[in-house]
Amino acid sequence: RKAMLRIFKDDPYLIPFESQIMARMRSYKKLKREIESQAGSIETFAEGYKQFGFIRDEESKKWTFTEWLPAAKQVFLIGDFNGWQKEKQYELQRKDDFGRWMVELPDKPDGSWLIPHGSKHRLCIQGPDGQWLDRVPAWAVRALQDTNTNLFNGVFWQPPPEEQRCLQHKRPPLPANLKIYEAHVGMGSIHPRVATYTEFKDTVLPRIKHLGYNAVQLMAVAEHAFYGSFGYHVTSFFAPSSRQGTPEQLKELIDAAHAHGIIVLMDLVHAHMSSNWADGIACMDGTDHCYTHGGEKGKQAQWDSSLFHFSKWEVLRFLLSNIRWWLEEFGFDGFRFDGVTSMLYHSHGINKGYSGGYNEYFGEDADQESHVYCMLANELVHNLLPASGMTIAEDVSGMPTLCRSVADGGFGFDYRLAMAIPDMWIKLLKETPDHDWDLGHIAFTLQNRRWKEPVVAYVESHDQCIVGDKTTACWLMDKEMYTHMSTLSEPSMIIDRGLALHKMMRLLVLGFGGEAYLNFIGNEFGHPEWVDFPTELNNWSYHHCRRRFDLAEDQGLKYKYFESFDEVMQACENRFRFVSSPHQFCTKKDNDDKVMIFERGDLLFVFNFHPTNSYTDYRVGHPWNEGIKVVMDSDEARFGGHQRLEWGHTNSHAPGAAWDNRYHSTQLYLPSRTCQVLARESILQGGVTIRLSPGTPLPGDWSFPTQELRLVELNGDGSEKKPGLPFEASPGGPAVTLKSPLPLKFRVQRESTALAVDQFLPYAPPAFVVHFPGDYLLNEHGSLICLGEHNAPTLPVGDPPAPGCKGLGKTESVSLRPLVKSPSIPLIGPSDEPVVEPKGKNVPDECIMLSPVRTAELSSASTKAPAETLKDKGAAPIQDATAAGKPSQGEEEATCSMERIYSFSALDCLVVKPEAKVRMRKDKEEKEKKDKTEQKAPKRIGYQARHLRTPVVVVSSEVNPWSKTGGLSMVAASYGYELATSGHRTMVVSPRYADYENCNYLGSTSLWLDGKFHEVGYYHQWQSYGDKRGCDYIFVEHLSYHRPGGLYWNPGEGREYGDNLFRFALLSLAALEAPLILNLGGSTYGEDVLFLANDWQAGLVPAYITHKYRRNGVYRRARTMFVIHNIGYQGKYSMSKFPPDTHLGLPRDAATDLFSAIDGPDCINLLSCGIKMADRVLTVSPNYAAEIQTPLGGEGLHEILLAKGAHLRLGGILNGISDEWNPAEDPHIAANYSITTVKEGKAACKAALQAKLGLHQDPTVALMGFCGRLTSAKGIQLIVDMIPWIMHDEGNGVTGHVQIIMMGKGELGLEQRLQEIKGQYQGRVCSYVGFDPKVEHQMMAGCDFLLMPSQYEPCGLPQMYAQAYGTLPVVHETGGLKDSVKGLWDTERDRVVATGFLFSGFHVNPLKERVWQALEIFHKQKDLFSQMQLNAISQNYYWPLRTEEYEKHIDWTMEAEACRP
Repeated sequence: RKAMLRIFKDDPYLIPFESQIMARMRSYKKLKREIESQAGSIETFAEGYKQFGFIRDEESKKWTFTEWLPAAKQVFLIGDFNGWQKEKQYELQRKDDFGRWMVELPDKPDGSWLIPHGSKHRLCIQGPDGQWLDRVPAWAVRALQDTNTNLFNGVFWQPPPEEQRCLQHKRPPLPANLKIYEAHVGMGSIHPRVATYTEFKDTVLPRIKHLGYNAVQLMAVAEHAFYGSFGYHVTSFFAPSSRQGTPEQLKELIDAAHAHGIIVLMDLVHAHMSSNWADGIACMDGTDHCYTHGGEKGKQAQWDSSLFHFSKWEVLRFLLSNIRWWLEEFGFDGFRFDGVTSMLYHSHGINKGYSGGYNEYFGEDADQESHVYCMLANELVHNLLPASGMTIAEDVSGMPTLCRSVADGGFGFDYRLAMAIPDMWIKLLKETPDHDWDLGHIAFTLQNRRWKEPVVAYVESHDQCIVGDKTTACWLMDKEMYTHMSTLSEPSMIIDRGLALHKMMRLLVLGFGGEAYLNFIGNEFGHPEWVDFPTELNNWSYHHCRRRFDLAEDQGLKYKYFESFDEVMQACENRFRFVSSPHQFCTKKDNDDKVMIFERGDLLFVFNFHPTNSYTDYRVGHPWNEGIKVVMDSDEARFGGHQRLEWGHTNSHAPGAAWDNRYHSTQLYLPSRTCQVLARESILQGGVTIRLSPGTPLPGDWSFPTQELRLVELNGDGSEKKPGLPFEASPGGPAVTLKSPLPLKFRVQRESTALAVDQFLPYAPPAFVVHFPGDYLLNEHGSLICLGEHNAPTLPVGDPPAPGCKGLGKTESVSLRPLVKSPSIPLIGPSDEPVVEPKGKNVPDECIMLSPVRTAELSSASTKAPAETLKDKGAAPIQDATAAGKPSQGEEEATCSMERIYSFSALDCLVVKPEAKVRMRKDKEEKEKKDKTEQKAPKRIGYQARHLRTPVVVVSSEVNPWSKTGGLSMVAASYGYELATSGHRTMVVSPRYADYENCNYLGSTSLWLDGKFHEVGYYHQWQSYGDKRGCDYIFVEHLSYHRPGGLYWNPGEGREYGDNLFRFALLSLAALEAPLILNLGGSTYGEDVLFLANDWQAGLVPAYITHKYRRNGVYRRARTMFVIHNIGYQGKYSMSKFPPDTHLGLPRDAATDLFSAIDGPDCINLLSCGIKMADRVLTVSPNYAAEIQTPLGGEGLHEILLAKGAHLRLGGILNGISDEWNPAEDPHIAANYSITTVKEGKAACKAALQAKLGLHQDPTVALMGFCGRLTSAKGIQLIVDMIPWIMHDEGNGVTGHVQIIMMGKGELGLEQRLQEIKGQYQGRVCSYVGFDPKVEHQMMAGCDFLLMPSQYEPCGLPQMYAQAYGTLPVVHETGGLKDSVKGLWDTERDRVVATGFLFSGFHVNPLKERVWQALEIFHKQKDLFSQMQLNAISQNYYWPLRTEEYEKHIDWTMEAEACRP
């Protein structure tokens, strides 16, 4: 097609989505035409800062102030210039129907301004409801915090000309080999305080230049009221952060960076804004839809922020003008666009996974409004800065065409962040021993990027360093960093391993990971501490909000080795430019040898990751018919290595025979845990040539004759090696060529002058260092730039300087101090710093410190909620919703299709309203009663519980529908409902993760943790279940529960919250206080209660009862039952960091009850603690209770579980299924049926299901289904391996007559495999990546068989759903599957009881045997198949029977002595 966009030619997989992509292009072109018709061009449109805010009219001698407030009724400008009063002189008038308000401010008679420079001001706005509001002007170019109110005010910023900073230096050209130094100015100091722009300019910029990075990315630039938000909750979009200095000082920083040859990127936050309306622009005019969408569409629940309405004209002007403002006023060269994934999709990517399938990126979830904005924003940047402008997208989804030009049909970004790479490294370091690293997986992850869409690769960024996670160096070396980093300390294998792998990982990512590279400030030298901004949780400490540069400068510490390697690594890349080379070829990924070899550009990279094996004469293939030499290796002495590869630096490796599909080869020595880089000899000739810029290319004229310059070569100690050499004339400009051994150290001086170098070359260091032969350019500012090989062309010219102060003010150069040694600050000892965390799951990376616990009486309940109370104390406002959030679905939602993705059914239910539950249960009971009457069946006498008067308190970290990540939330909700309907007074206690609806504030109490009292609030919702029965749902309020990510971790960042131990210790204490202090229905629950604590998050409940409350005469008759839902998650923390006495408020003798023998005495194991201390332990199935008492299934806890079982205090009860799983009443299936109509009903449901999912409508085929997580643990690979066999018709009347439905989400490879299978067997296989609970109901009704070959399954629910619908499960004989499915082992014996098929041995062959049996019965033994369907549908797995089992255990627990571990 002539008009086909380039993206379709390059990527045919986009063609099925051509209509949507073309619609995006049409919307973009239409909006662009509208902008051009109104403003002339997009560049002119983006000059809103010349219309809004304070605008000077010098001719009329006045200022005008303009603001966009479409819903305002009246507006005043107030400030310290008028006593903060609403005065007529400062009243704004509405100027048009579009919402513009303006006031003229003429100069005073004496010529002075009505509002002086530096005046603080706000807008006083009467909103549409008549209420008066104070707001910071949206276009404010400076904002300052009032120390009295903690609120920000706008500042009128117009310094006199002599104080304005003019930007002088041309922008550097866009580097082809982009290497980014990610930095936060405020933490750019060794001192525990906020660093300034000037400090960063003077000390950090020279460091960046010295290390060899050519770009700096500044974070948290735009003003943000909450420093701890890392700059992501922007409040003033045109104002630079005031904590670090003035706008003029930021301009000086950027101008200095340009003189260094460093481009400056800004972390731009346009994906959302702060919801803080008092300081920001949310609700600017008194409505929730001024700059944002109204209602829920205008909220980003995970981030507690508000979302821009990109299609509004003035919002578009505001944002595009914001881009131009930072480029032209301050001189930024481009942007890292934050949160692009959230912009691309209506769902914001929440609860979605992206496997690379194109259908995941297009469709209804694609937010075309945001797409068009991204295209306009990128076009604006590249139009304004054609030679220097750059944009980077922070996108985790992998949206196709994101980094293709707008003209090609893309979004226009230059790069995207390769966010999967750091996640891979962290996962490997956390979970996999070195010898098990899969080099194929590592190579795949590093290479997994879209063609023609460049990525920025990195080992770690700020995301991996913030509190809750650790730097790579910490993961590798942990506490050893505090004792063995001295060069004089005893050798340490841990330090040696950490140093080796840290170097190898970084070089591997630089060489193989992308088209650009990124490093976070300080991580180049293995920074030993995480990043934690000052908050109330750490007593507003800056201790971890700084960078310890002094460690790398201390020659007595090994941190210098990390930094030296990073410096030479970057120098190697600057010389050979391999990052920008399209040639990338991996010749070997040997998992046995742990050797990876690849070519990039002109270099050969060889890595030996084996922890112990070194290889001599290891043959390595390469393409060059000449000798090759080692140019750098990680084992060099200057990098802290053992110098085992020194020979290869001075001697050539001759070429040999072809090898590994390469024309030539050589034999190398590969020491363990080393990497080496080799280059052919021909490109290593010619020495080092230092050229002087001729004047015009970079970036201006010399201020003195260059003939005066001399190059002085230096010895290692800095002394002069020989007299200075003049720069001789040459075709490329004046030059000096040296052939001295490398590295080469030199300085420049002016002949016949004693001036220090920084007096005539303001940005020159005291000495230059060159590590590799080639051409280097020294410009008139003193910046040395590697050009590459000899006779390389000079650099292209960058864009002109930014207008900055528009030509006014200073013009003299501002010099930089050379890099200086910072004063040394001693490291804090190991007792105060992180130590090696215990191995195991649920181990947080960093936790806040915990301190002794004591209770306090409940404050009197008032109408003032904790959110207001905490706000009065200066804390951050509590967010409205999180991912846990409000119930997202209810009984009334009846129109969802498979396009709408929910979580797995075991985590979801369609009926959440209490009245609906009660009605459903009542209808079911009446139906059962009627059936038994008609059948004249004897009345069943249920268990007669003896302790129904005992109140039950359920403690759970999540409860449906308010919060849920797994089955725990569903079971906790069932406990609340079932135990209440049984007759218990029932309370469920869980954190208040969000602002839940219909909850009343009861009051607060103070609990002692972290060395101080923490105020927790209690919110209450009563749910009535009829007959005066119901459940008290109690939600514990504390700031630590309000997080932008999930309940326990942030999935977008891939790490657990660092303060989880604190959060759930607080939950345990709050739950224990609740029965004593909460007056509910006229009385408290009192002391004589049963606590039902769930999983490791509530593991401290029995410990506090035993060691704290009972010792003080409280809860003597109370008992605890502890329920294990999954023993694989145990909650492990370091006891040396959190001693029980000083941090958890438990006596010292409690320590032995907090750890398990398998983990050792330094590991707090909350699950082990709950098992030991509880009066009874339950699991979610009887067979699982038996499995966890074995070494194989006990995850290290089998011995204490055996001991618990020996005392008859351990049991297992299958979870029940909810009443909604009833084919007779299910509203989501094609035909309702019961045991008497199962054949007809299932036939109708099968036909409807086949039609809906695009399968051939054939009632004679066996329809099999799978619904679950696509992970190896769920046995998906067994199904995938079985499908070709089961689909092939061999003429046996069994195989080949099958259809399969696979619905789930999980591992990328499995998702892709299912899509391939779907394409291979069109009309016979339906593979759906996602979850739809209504389709799952329809699968249970329409399928003949359910496949559930899980490797392990503590309980499992789908196999019970299936039987309720007469669908026969085929399951692995494990956990709850074995308890709930009765197998057909003997046809005659089992035909009247069998409900499914079980196979033993987790392998495809046993699965095939049982599937063959199932299919043979379906096709050839119809009577037996029908009988098994009747057997299955006759089973009763509903909750009432399960509840009777719980009542038995409650009776046994309450009547037994309390546990004494």
